[in-house]
Amino acid sequence: FPSHDSKEDGIQLSEKALKTLGINYVSVTGEGTFKVPLKSVVFSQDEVGIYRFRSGWHKIIDVQLVSKTATEAVIKTSELNSGDQIAKDGVPLLRAAELEAWGGSGDGHGH
Repeated sequence: FPSHDSKEDGIQLSEKALKTLGINYVSVTGEGTFKVPLKSVVFSQDEVGIYRFRSGWHKIIDVQLVSKTATEAVIKTSELNSGDQIAKDGVPLLRAAELEAWGGSGDGHGH
């Protein structure tokens, strides 16, 4: 169900899909280093990322994990601006939708 143009943009989901998946967002503030809910952070193999929501697009961006507690994480990234929204709830489902959109191979970003 996700529509997509390219991995650079990320994926777009309909309002209905967002409600079904239970996707909610939180705005971040700061510059370079951000405090985010731990459930916003995606851990896969050796990568750490979060889903930025900007202009209708969900895009996973790589972040550096500075520290974490049971409920919060401190991350560093140059790809977030103060006021950007990140996915807070439904992140595993968002990840599944994205993998589905890209054929499920999960070969990542090709670092």
